[in-house]
Amino acid sequence: AREFSDLRFASKSRWFAENKHKVLSAVPGQSSLLSYQSDVEQWQQDIRIAKANDWHISARALGHSEISGNTNGLRDTQIAMQELELQKILMGDWEWIAGVTLHQDQLDQINQATGVVEVDDASRQSAEGFAQINASWQHMQFLLGSRIQYDSDFNWHQAWRGSVSYQQAIGQHNFQWRVGAGQSYRVPNLKERYYIFDHSNLGYMIIGNDELVPETADNLSAGLKWQYSDAEDWQFSTDVNLHYTDADDFIITTANAGLSQQAGVDVFVYSNVEKAVIQGFDLALSAESAHTKWQVNYSYLDAKDGNQQRLAERPRHLLKTSVIYQILPWDADLQFYVVASDDESPDSSYTGVYRDHAITANVQFKHQFSDHLSWQVGIENIFDQHQNTAKTQQSLFDARGLESRQLVFSTQYQF
Repeated sequence: AREFSDLRFASKSRWFAENKHKVLSAVPGQSSLLSYQSDVEQWQQDIRIAKANDWHISARALGHSEISGNTNGLRDTQIAMQELELQKILMGDWEWIAGVTLHQDQLDQINQATGVVEVDDASRQSAEGFAQINASWQHMQFLLGSRIQYDSDFNWHQAWRGSVSYQQAIGQHNFQWRVGAGQSYRVPNLKERYYIFDHSNLGYMIIGNDELVPETADNLSAGLKWQYSDAEDWQFSTDVNLHYTDADDFIITTANAGLSQQAGVDVFVYSNVEKAVIQGFDLALSAESAHTKWQVNYSYLDAKDGNQQRLAERPRHLLKTSVIYQILPWDADLQFYVVASDDESPDSSYTGVYRDHAITANVQFKHQFSDHLSWQVGIENIFDQHQNTAKTQQSLFDARGLESRQLVFSTQYQF
């Protein structure tokens, strides 16, 4: 990142490569072995030019190349994405923000074993315009915005949202009350419509559905935030937020029994749920001093379709907690965090539940070596909690993840 007078220029480049190979079984009647293979290369370039409190221009380009699947059914996939956003801010008695976003995706996929072109140059273009007004009066703040989108496959749509907040100070206690209402709209992306995600080595596949339609929803939310600082320089805060969403054509993945029997693995297909109601609340607690920061976040979620059946793989209870200790002489941080979930509902591909809860503990040490260079090392999933494959092969649901314990090391250099 660089600053020139009142302009700021930032550029971020990312590149990722991965090669996986796993022997699955011998091919009957042959000396060769059946293996799972995955060769992935991905790059991403982000550029942003901004003038503070005035305007910004952001651009992103991404390319993804992948050859993956079982050796007797490898698929060659090429994915590309480009996006450009322009935003302008007008300051006065009221704050006006307006902008435009241009987006384009491309997807190609070929089955190398059969030579069949499964996705032939699928593409999607969209243009979005958005505007919002932010007004303040005494201790109250009002926000009203609207977004309009044109999609090359789904034409025009418009959504709005409005909110009000009120701030109140009583001694060293600060309160903020919030309430909001609005609409949301989401177009299915090319992966959800066309992509064949083959993870047969892990026992499942996800197949796109070109008959998907956009999901729409009406949303309500309300919240309260409390902040307090004591004489010993500790800062405490609590934030609770209630939310309610009534959605039409909600996009989910569902198990397909016929395709699963044909493929010999669990096959999931993207589909629209005619009606879905998602409601719950989020609670965040934090305490911070000069050297230490504690955080606890709890979420309760009730997600059901129009038939009052729970939406799959959405835990009713989710808890995240962390503590960060700053080692000031070294300009370093030591972080320990835990993620726990409970009462997760399986999809219809399972015949029973082995474990509907999961807990993962992680630790990370990060050191800012210089103004430009930093490095970090950590252990993810310290207690090596992962799915019991013997149980999942018996069609029993296990809410834990697939990954075992991992040692992670990374460096970052910022120009």
